[in-house]
Amino acid sequence: MSKSLLIIKNNTFTYQDNEYLFDEFDEIQSSLSKDRELIILEEELYSKHFFGNFKKKELHNFIENKLNKEFQKNDDILYHYEQDKKNKMISIYSIKGGKRVEILSQEAKELVVKPIQFIIKETMIDLLGKKALNAKLILQFDKSYYYVSLKKGKFYYSFVEKKMDILLNRIHELYIKEAIKQEENKVYVDSAIYDFTKKIYKNFIDKFELISINSGDLLNEKIYKKQKFHFKKVL
Repeated sequence: MSKSLLIIKNNTFTYQDNEYLFDEFDEIQSSLSKDRELIILEEELYSKHFFGNFKKKELHNFIENKLNKEFQKNDDILYHYEQDKKNKMISIYSIKGGKRVEILSQEAKELVVKPIQFIIKETMIDLLGKKALNAKLILQFDKSYYYVSLKKGKFYYSFVEKKMDILLNRIHELYIKEAIKQEENKVYVDSAIYDFTKKIYKNFIDKFELISINSGDLLNEKIYKKQKFHFKKVL
C-alpha cells in the first residue's frame, strides 16, 4: 500500500480530497497506509538562531536546554533543528500541531511531518536559485496567505493570515520596525495573487517593491515530494 497523504488544518484534515473533522479519523483509519505523510497548514513557523559549534552529544544537550528555556512548553509543540557547521549556527524551529499529528499518526509505522513553509522554501530555491537564500515571498495556498522571509537560507519570519490586508499590515509593521534597507525591500508575490496584492498595497506609504513570480504551480507539485520534519512533544 502506498504512502497516505493527509493535509492538516486548524480544525479539519483532508484525505483524498475529502475533508474530515479530527473526531472522524476512526472512520477512515482502516483505509490508510501505515506509512503516512502529514502536511501542516494554517500555522506559523517560529524560529530562533544561535551561534555555536557542537559535537553530537553536546548539540543534543544544547537543543534540550534551549527548548526548555526559550520555547513554549505544551503538548502541541513540534520542533526541528538544523546545524550549519560552516557558519557555526544552530537554528531551532517550532510549530503548533502536535495534538493533531498524534491523532492522525495512530497505528502508523513510518511518519513524515511537513510544515508547508519548508516546501515553500524549496519552491523559492528552485525558482530563484541563490537569490532565494535572502528572499521574501507571498503566496496563497488553500484559502490562506503565507509570507516567508529567508536570511542566509534560514527562516526568520513566517506569517499566515486569512486576509491579505492583515498580512500586508504585519509585513509593513516589520518593515518599519527593522528599518529594512532599500536594497532588501523586494518581495516576490505569486502571479496568481499579484494584481490583487498590488491593489491592496497601493494604500501604504512606505512600500516594498512587489515582484510577480509563478510559484503556486511548483508548490502544488512539491506537496507530494518528501521533506522530513522531526517532531517531538515538549513536556
